[in-house]
Amino acid sequence: MLPEHIKNWTLSKKVARIIYEVPSYTHAEPLLVLLYLDSLSNRRREDHFIRLINTFISGKCHQSMTSFVTLLPDNSLDIQSSRF
Repeated sequence: MLPEHIKNWTLSKKVARIIYEVPSYTHAEPLLVLLYLDSLSNRRREDHFIRLINTFISGKCHQSMTSFVTLLPDNSLDIQSSRF
C-alpha cells in the first residue's frame, strides 16, 4: 500500500495530464506549475525548513544554533539575521 502523500501526488500528475489532454508519458511538472500547484521540490524544501525551525526552537540542535530562532509569546518567530 502506498503512503497517502504518494497516492495524492501520483493522482495530481494524472489529473494534470487529463486536464491538458496530453499523453501519459508527458512530464507532469510543467503542467502542475500551470495549474498553480506546488512542485515536489518546493514542498520538500518547505518541509525541510519547518523541521529545521522546529529543531532550533526545541533546542535539539548544536548550542550555537539555538539563538538563531526565538519563539515569541504571540507564537511568531524572531529570526536573527546572519552575522556574516
